[in-house]
Amino acid sequence: MSNGQENNPNPSGGSDGGSDEKKGYKSYLNYLKDNKSSKISAWIGKASDIYSEINKYAQEVPDAVSGSIVGPDGIIAQGALTKAVEIARMEWMKAKLESEDPVELSEKYNTRMARMNDEYHLKKLLFNDVSIVGFMKDKDSKADRLLVTKSDPECVNQVFAVDPKSGVVLEVFEIATKNCLLALRRAD
Repeated sequence: MSNGQENNPNPSGGSDGGSDEKKGYKSYLNYLKDNKSSKISAWIGKASDIYSEINKYAQEVPDAVSGSIVGPDGIIAQGALTKAVEIARMEWMKAKLESEDPVELSEKYNTRMARMNDEYHLKKLLFNDVSIVGFMKDKDSKADRLLVTKSDPECVNQVFAVDPKSGVVLEVFEIATKNCLLALRRAD
């Protein structure tokens, strides 16, 4: 520890604050992601590994009546929606690490959500008319919520905040704008 670089989290090893401040947390997270022994590398993982985890929820479910608008009750009880929140959160972080431009960030996140929806629909974990658009944390209870849309004509321009543990719709949002990132406002 004579030169002080052993405990330095800065991957460049330099002490030039000007160039490191421009990179900020992103360069450090990229360093951790690329470092094979890092915990964040294991946490971020490969997309194929993540999607293989949802295979355990996949099963042939008869078209039974469900109490949820999202998917079959058995799938929800097994935790498939909770995993969807985890995947959506992780995909958001990956998209943020890859892009600093808001438009590019939106495009990358939308692409990642499209892949997740494809995987969930392929394995019949979601109803065909439902799409996952993201996640949120409830401001009052601090609990996770899965944000979904339905392709029904009566649900146009609405986003549903669903409890991932029960599949129950807790809140309905109206889409206020359709710019690069959606702005939601509470429906009256």
